Amino acid sequence: MVILREGDKIRAGRQVFTYAEKVQTQIQPQIQKQTHSKLLIDVEKELESGKGFHTVMSEIIGKNKEKMNKKLEEQKKKPSS
Repeated sequence: MVILREGDKIRAGRQVFTYAEKVQTQIQPQIQKQTHSKLLIDVEKELESGKGFHTVMSEIIGKNKEKMNKKLEEQKKKPSS
């Protein structure tokens, strides 16, 4: 076992991860808190309406997966330098 320190690099195949004690976000803390609160309220409403947990999570992940696939396709279309 190795104790990681701020800035340590970990390589897994071609992917390099940088260890950070604290995650930096570009979202202001108050906005981030409001976003998280709204997300939880929306999930709670969906569950109360009769949707199952896995259905709700699949919908959330599915939307993000579609966005990621779209971004990947756009990157493939761009000519590499």
